[in-house]
Amino acid sequence: MSAIAAAVLTTSTRAPAITQSIIDEMPHRAPDGRDFWSDNACVLGFGFMRTAPESRVSGSIFHSNELAVAGDVRLDNRDELISSLGLTLGETPSDLRLVGECYARWGESFASRLLGDFAFFLWDRSKQQLLAVRDHMGVRPLFYRYGPEGLLACSEIKPLLDPGEPFSDLRAKGPRAKFLADFIGNKQPDDHSLIYEGVSRLPGGHILIYVQGQPPSLRAYWQASPLPGVLPTRSAPLPAVFRKLFTEAVECRLTRDLPQAALLSGGLDSTAIAYTAADILQAAGQPALPTLSGVFNKVRRWNENKYILTAARNPNIEATLLPMDDHAPLGSLDKFLDHFGGLNFAPGMKMSIMLMQQLKRMGIRTYLDGHGGDEVVSHGFGRLFELATQRRWIKVWLELRSYSKLYGSSRIFAFLLLLSKYGRMKGIYQLRRALKFWADRSHQGEPDVLGPKLKQEIADAVPALRPEPLASTEVAQHQAVLRSVNLVASLETLELTAALLGLEVRFPFFDKRLIEFCLSLPSEEKLDHGHIRLILRRAMEGVLPPSIQWRASKFDFTPHIADGIIRQHADLIESLINQDANILGQYMNLWQIRKDFEYIRRAHFRAKGGAVQRVWKAAVLASWLGQTSLATTGKNA
Repeated sequence: MSAIAAAVLTTSTRAPAITQSIIDEMPHRAPDGRDFWSDNACVLGFGFMRTAPESRVSGSIFHSNELAVAGDVRLDNRDELISSLGLTLGETPSDLRLVGECYARWGESFASRLLGDFAFFLWDRSKQQLLAVRDHMGVRPLFYRYGPEGLLACSEIKPLLDPGEPFSDLRAKGPRAKFLADFIGNKQPDDHSLIYEGVSRLPGGHILIYVQGQPPSLRAYWQASPLPGVLPTRSAPLPAVFRKLFTEAVECRLTRDLPQAALLSGGLDSTAIAYTAADILQAAGQPALPTLSGVFNKVRRWNENKYILTAARNPNIEATLLPMDDHAPLGSLDKFLDHFGGLNFAPGMKMSIMLMQQLKRMGIRTYLDGHGGDEVVSHGFGRLFELATQRRWIKVWLELRSYSKLYGSSRIFAFLLLLSKYGRMKGIYQLRRALKFWADRSHQGEPDVLGPKLKQEIADAVPALRPEPLASTEVAQHQAVLRSVNLVASLETLELTAALLGLEVRFPFFDKRLIEFCLSLPSEEKLDHGHIRLILRRAMEGVLPPSIQWRASKFDFTPHIADGIIRQHADLIESLINQDANILGQYMNLWQIRKDFEYIRRAHFRAKGGAVQRVWKAAVLASWLGQTSLATTGKNA
């Protein structure tokens, strides 16, 4: 995706040079040219990666007498906007011009009228005001830093850390202890703070407004919320409505004049996207859709090959299979770590990189990814709480089957937990005490992964927080998932990795219309008769092979990551545990990491995810520390 940058500084003479240096630090986002625009107080920069028809991007920065717009924008409701604006132009307006026209017509409320994926800056000359806007879910990245020197913002974290005079190097103070602790402990962050103090994420669905001499203000223009009155009718049953919205979401993300593909894992989400896209292209007289699947051939028990091969039988798909048995989970990750400006990706990232590299070799420029299907459609497990409050205990027990199978947890224990909270029969008090005792003992057995130095700094700097109570309705739980920090961080990780390889990734599930529809559904449309994400399965009736449409399992990459660690990285793990102990041991409990590594060696393909995650994170953290001054100074926030 393209690069964007903006600078509004108190010392305006430095703004052009800093803006250019920021764009220069993102050459992977600017293979098709660069452009800059400046006013007395503001400089905008743009690095162009062409992934849309020329008619929609004509000009990399749009400007008029009143305003200027620089952005990475794909609008999906262009016809609606053109009609609402009453435009009668001889040629099709660019997306950036439409953004400017919307602002001129509706002022700061304009962002709520936009539909698509976008991150852009808008400079209002009359108000001497900069607006930074990010799409509803944060598919397009946008970060900023603010201080006495002024405001800088761009597409990536790294260029903001040390942009040059008059700004300081944010890395000098070391990373935030809380961020490191969350990464190591696999915890959900409490907010959108990043690894270094002073650089921030603009959350999805938000506008940043900045006037020189005042601190920037953030305003939400959209939050994931249900729509009123989503009920089935005879003419529009809910699965048919879902399928229509889903088809539109896929079609908006297809391009007509650039090589494109779809990832195909054999799972419900990716297969639904690939089949829908293939049907759209076939109806338009386009060639078969290229798809790419990672396959593991050495161990039959731990692969998805039967589902992938079933999906690949579609005559409108041109399938490519990429063998991944010999993948190295830590291979060349240091190269990508340098660009991330933080620690925010998962053990399966190397597999994603291998798939993206193959797409690049295939000549692909944009591709569709099924990421977000779980979060947008929802498993529907909030319905368990709803059923429990209604005392429908037989139904609770039946629906817990899918929960237990998905997470590998005890069905009876989950049932007893719900019964102890919502039950009103005799003996409930004793049951609650027994379950609390069991839970307390289980919690005491959780691995202690933080090193002594980091543990002390967390105790000194971060007040103890009372955990948020679990939402007791499906809508509330669904909203919490969609608003989670980890979700937007995962989008940023995939987007940046793709950009580094000259690709643009598109996520049909993160379509605003689809999100609002799924949030509005009755909980039984998401979980019923033991089937999670039921609405998607019903919508794909007659589209997907039944074995994929109704499959209950979900592939777990843990066995292959464990295998890769043992085969490819055993010496590296031994070295970081022993030779690098003085460095890594400040942040992680190396006794636990040694124990986990020996367990992985013994269990191999059967190793559990927690141990694999901890060993992988120890190696990644050691690599990252080696790229920073922390390796020698031991600094920490």
